[in-house]
Amino acid sequence: KISGRCVLADRITCFSVRLMAARKRKKLKQIDLARELHLSQEAVSRYEAGKSLPNAENIALLAKLLDVSSDYLLGLSDQEQSPKPLREQLSPQEWELLYQFRRLSPRVKERTLGYIDGAVQNQPKTKKP
Repeated sequence: KISGRCVLADRITCFSVRLMAARKRKKLKQIDLARELHLSQEAVSRYEAGKSLPNAENIALLAKLLDVSSDYLLGLSDQEQSPKPLREQLSPQEWELLYQFRRLSPRVKERTLGYIDGAVQNQPKTKKP
């Protein structure tokens, strides 16, 4: 695994190393990726050898097949996965709370935050099992 963002000069090397590592983690062979992309095994081999880069459409397909983000493959991010949208991170109750909070005036928001802070501070301590 390459850590840190890749420098522009090493973008192709970064892509090739990350592609190969992601493929191997998924226990796929080059021919498996080639079939999914409707390419030759030699094309995938060139990608992994750093001799060429796929087009944008194939980068997106590779990312989806390998369960990583295209930014990660391209060396633009060190996070393998893109963050989930906020809607997927919150429960329906949390989403409703946020929605209603945003509708409040600034003054009422401040009071509400004070109330929540007090409630958190005064809640009974729960015993750990």
